[in-house]
Amino acid sequence: MDVDPRKVVSTWLDPDAARAAMAVERRRPGMVTALGWIWIGLSLFIAAPTAMTGLMMLATDGEVPRLPVAGTPGGASELGPITWLFDHFGTVLLLQLAVAFLILVAAIGLFRLKAWARTTLEALSWVGLALLLAWNAWFLRFWLAMTADLPELASGDLPATLVRAFGVMATLLGVVFYCAILGTLLWMLRHRTVREAVAPVEESP
Repeated sequence: MDVDPRKVVSTWLDPDAARAAMAVERRRPGMVTALGWIWIGLSLFIAAPTAMTGLMMLATDGEVPRLPVAGTPGGASELGPITWLFDHFGTVLLLQLAVAFLILVAAIGLFRLKAWARTTLEALSWVGLALLLAWNAWFLRFWLAMTADLPELASGDLPATLVRAFGVMATLLGVVFYCAILGTLLWMLRHRTVREAVAPVEESP
């Protein structure tokens, strides 16, 4: 059997660290590894478009897109959260980058079987689920109000009722899709295999 001399030397120099590394390698289940890579992918999915948007802002001397409110039922007051997002566009981008970085750090911690990493990712999943439901509940209300008050929809080739139904169905399908993703991640994070893997290891006397 081949023996790596570097491992032999490292074990001789620091036997406690070597035993801890071997214990981690033995204890990390495949579900934990899969979760870690999934969360790293999600962090990149958030960070990449956010960084590109930020670079575009820098290229335009910090100008942010303006939300057109002309023709919108109720004007800017009816747009609610969307108006706030556009008014605080730079802050939202920084917050998204911070969340992406936190997810990346927690994913790395999950690879190392840190209990705080699992707790952090679970908390972010619950917050994301709550924001998803709240946002889409508001959007459905806004969509129904907007399509009901635009006369060109009722007089055009496409009936207003069909347009409203399409928007509602698309929104609900999106909610189901993202809830399924977050629900699966929560199920995996709370699975017994993962919880036991990140549980503190009691040292032998």
